[in-house]
Amino acid sequence: MALLFYKDPEHSDDIVPEIRRRRPDLEVRIYPDLDAPERFDYLLGYDPPRELLEKLPNLKVIFSAGAGADALLATAGLPQVPLLRMVDDSLAELVSEFAAAQVLAWHRDLWSYRDQQTKAQWQPLPLRRARERRVGVLGLGAIGQRLTRTLRTLGFDVVGWSRTAKTIEGLPSFAGPAQLFQVLQQAEILVSILPLTTATHGILNVKTLRELPRGAVVVNVGRGAHLVESDLLALLEEGHLSGASLDVFDEEPLPEAHPFWRHPKVIVTPHVAGAISATAMAEVVTTQIARFEQGLDLHNVVDRAEGY
Repeated sequence: MALLFYKDPEHSDDIVPEIRRRRPDLEVRIYPDLDAPERFDYLLGYDPPRELLEKLPNLKVIFSAGAGADALLATAGLPQVPLLRMVDDSLAELVSEFAAAQVLAWHRDLWSYRDQQTKAQWQPLPLRRARERRVGVLGLGAIGQRLTRTLRTLGFDVVGWSRTAKTIEGLPSFAGPAQLFQVLQQAEILVSILPLTTATHGILNVKTLRELPRGAVVVNVGRGAHLVESDLLALLEEGHLSGASLDVFDEEPLPEAHPFWRHPKVIVTPHVAGAISATAMAEVVTTQIARFEQGLDLHNVVDRAEGY
């Protein structure tokens, strides 16, 4: 048995030692160490190139090294083996913390006070309780559900939306294209944490964003391709939207000349909402391999038709 790790620069150097510690019987190599490529049963990577996949004829399982599967699914020549998403409670915890922090910052006008500080202005702004602010969450997977619980614990009035219907105790939720606007029309702060699929590509556009109440705020911690950036800029300029916190972008790193960097109503962070630790990734990989070896059902298998 052997696993090949297609390692990106941002991946921790500790991932391979952690896998080896848990499974000393499993041979683990890092690309481009491809001696006898036919021996590899498993591939771990975010966006392995087609030429690599063509050299691995005996793959049995492919693990995404990221939370989503969009990069894998975009790879030409992907073999017909199970694709597994990297799902871990620690990632859900980190992303929900980050998104909740952005919601709180907009709710309590912290970005406005930061701007006042640069101008030495002392101007208290009106206060509202969290229960008086409705937050809409797009995407009700493991991370989205964790976020809705966090926001509700803080007191916010939360509604959710997902592509397919979900029943979540205590959470008013909507599903499908026909019900998307019911969430948008009542969300003063909108958080997108959707997976990237054909159906969600460009979902935050001038038509959908204009359905938000005037003065609403957008927080995107899903994928950059969810957002039509020019449409957001236009709605900010005309005052329909009052701000945005963006952690993901169409092009990363965000180009130096991009208007988001200097826009007074946009908060930019460099794709840092969450990450899967080396320990967690190794635990997911080795647990799934053990299930595969025992003939058990695998967890978090990507539905190629749905895109996640």
